[in-house]
Amino acid sequence: MKKHAKWVWIAVAVLLVFPLSLPAEEGMFLLNQLPMERLRAMGFQLSADDIYRPGGGGLSDAVVMVGGGTGAFV
Repeated sequence: MKKHAKWVWIAVAVLLVFPLSLPAEEGMFLLNQLPMERLRAMGFQLSADDIYRPGGGGLSDAVVMVGGGTGAFV
């Protein structure tokens, strides 16, 4: 039992020293400032109209209230 605990602590230490994360793109974009060329190069297939339609029905309408804050489905 103690041997297993030792390996668990070693694994926790390794994960703290070498976090498993992906590089993040910086910041948030306004809908009219989305870098569509860069997104398309990464495989994004929606048009700007699919994301935002002034009359409603776009992806931007998928914002929800979660415990006093907001969230969105991506």
